Amino acid sequence: MGSLDFTALEKYTSDLQPMVRFKIVILSKRPLGLLFPCALVLWLFKVAKNETLRIEACPGTTAGLPCSALLPHKDPSDRSLAAFWYKDDQVAPFYMVDGRTSQDIDQGRHRRLSTLGHRAVFNVSDRVLYLEVESREDSGMFVCRVDSYRSLTRTSTVELHVKAPTPKLVIYNGDTVLGDVVGPYNEGSDLELTCELTGIESGPVQVLWRIQGRTVDSTFKASPNGRIRNDYLLRSLHRSQWMETLSCLAVRNHNSSGEPSLITSVQLDLFLKPLGVRITPAHEHTRAGTVLELHCRSWGSRPPADITWWTANHRFVSNVSTSSRLGPDGSTDSTIRLYPPASDHGLVVTCRAENPVMPGVAVSDKTVLNVTFPPKVLLSLKTYSSSSISEGDTVALICNVMSNPPVGQVHWIFVQETSVPPDTKLFPMDGPQTLVLERLQPWHKGSYRCKANNSEGVGESSSLWLAVRHRPICRSGQRVSYGAQLGETLSVKCEVEAEPQDVTFHWGVSSPARTTALDFSSRGLRSVASYTPVEESHLGALFCWANNSAGEQHVPCTFTVFKPEVPNPPKNCRATNRTRTSFMVTCELGYDGGAAQVFHFRTSPKKAHSAELSLVSPRPVFSVTGLPEGTVFEVRVFARNKMGRSGEVVLETSTSNGQRNGTTGWSTNRSIFVSSLFVICFSIIFFGIAAVLRRRPRPFLL
Repeated sequence: MGSLDFTALEKYTSDLQPMVRFKIVILSKRPLGLLFPCALVLWLFKVAKNETLRIEACPGTTAGLPCSALLPHKDPSDRSLAAFWYKDDQVAPFYMVDGRTSQDIDQGRHRRLSTLGHRAVFNVSDRVLYLEVESREDSGMFVCRVDSYRSLTRTSTVELHVKAPTPKLVIYNGDTVLGDVVGPYNEGSDLELTCELTGIESGPVQVLWRIQGRTVDSTFKASPNGRIRNDYLLRSLHRSQWMETLSCLAVRNHNSSGEPSLITSVQLDLFLKPLGVRITPAHEHTRAGTVLELHCRSWGSRPPADITWWTANHRFVSNVSTSSRLGPDGSTDSTIRLYPPASDHGLVVTCRAENPVMPGVAVSDKTVLNVTFPPKVLLSLKTYSSSSISEGDTVALICNVMSNPPVGQVHWIFVQETSVPPDTKLFPMDGPQTLVLERLQPWHKGSYRCKANNSEGVGESSSLWLAVRHRPICRSGQRVSYGAQLGETLSVKCEVEAEPQDVTFHWGVSSPARTTALDFSSRGLRSVASYTPVEESHLGALFCWANNSAGEQHVPCTFTVFKPEVPNPPKNCRATNRTRTSFMVTCELGYDGGAAQVFHFRTSPKKAHSAELSLVSPRPVFSVTGLPEGTVFEVRVFARNKMGRSGEVVLETSTSNGQRNGTTGWSTNRSIFVSSLFVICFSIIFFGIAAVLRRRPRPFLL
């Protein structure tokens, strides 16, 4: 066999495809060794058939050029290493992805090798080259070449055809292309519209703005990329321009008739401010807490205005109903139902109409509420010294009255804390709105109120507590008599009133000057002493006095210790709450004889011979149930202490027969004495109530 020029073979194979570079290495120069290189050459000539794909694009768009040569490999060990893009017959690529260093094209380095390459991006995962098309000069054949680790180099071809531009006239605002109706824009705002002509390849052209056939702007300018634009500024849009037609025209200079080659028009839509607002009725009075309806109408807004109701910076949300209608006047109606309290008198209510898309542009109307109400009374205290209020000081009580309509006279109410000395004149019952208390005494301590009235009703203040700083004094109404047998230990309670209340107690026997010590304990304004009379001479008086920061108590509290005796019977017993099977007996306390007492209740049917019912209670109140119907009972009530029992109080009562309930209370005395006993009992009750009222705090009308 003849010899083979291997150098020529290598050159020949390398010239087969300009895009592919191969190198054949001959392992043996023996004749049989020629079989392998020949087979290799034949295999290398099996290049995949390229199919040309046609892509169309316009200037100013992005064209996607697929690379079908970049395909998945059947052999997992094989992978693509690099991709190159060529245009037309250019030898050098304008874009490449080099993954030879990382052995993977997905992690390859992207290199843009020409001006064309700087407008391109190759997405390896999508196998698409994205090219920004500028002009028709970008048309041509684009070849994608892919080198792999093991397999043959593959190529694919795409034809890009850039179409000639179509003349186009576009109106836009900023970057937004506008349609037939532009806006809406706010009334009073400025609007800049731009009309741009594109796709004109030759010939001078004017771009004009016209409104209702009148040219309003003929200033245009051309850019190097062949675009012609005219910017038109409309200042302070007026409501009369709503739905006005604006036209943009492209006219060639050689067109003597002035007829436009292209024309596009837009209508101007506007948001309109409300023209006015009114509240009806303008001034209306209402009683506090009753309903008040106010109506408000707004007009001239587009879209219809939102109506809101305000007072100061507070917006009413509840009890508001609003209706809108888009008519020639763009009106909106709103009604608010108010239940104004007295504090709303003189309040300014504002109806505000605002275009919902034009915040900050509102019109409003106002009305002042006239609310009638009973007096609102507030009592305050004014002092004339910087320190706390003490005995001998002067203070003023100020009755602040707010009312509509105004009030007449003011009335003062005083609930004393301590008993008032006899014949003490406190202050007038009716007086001015300021009450001056001079030379304060402990009995001025208490709760004060004032009240006033007008045609709407009566108002009364809350209580104001007046604390007068004073030395301790004995609390009225406390127990002052104690019955004790010789050798019996008593717990004697002493209570005082003082301001301030941090007091210290002292106890003595028979006289404050005596130094006999007693065991006692104190807490707050109360002290309890333990005392055991051993001899008759030990019966007598115990004295308790206290002191605080205001001074020492002038007159001590005196407690009498004596031998206890049998208690007196309970008083004024009567049967009440009678039913068919029950009744109740209530009595008043009698003298306890100086010792703790309990009360006994016994009853039995008067005519029948049955067991007697017996009850014991710490209070003379007894309730009996489960009795036979229509039966007369005899009731006996008495008191008992450690010294013995009192006499009995005998009553007669009965269960009802189902017709009516009643109250009975018969004495065992004969009927001839009923009238005289009634007079005596009434007198006792009257003087007893008078005595009790003098010993306990009570309200005074001042």
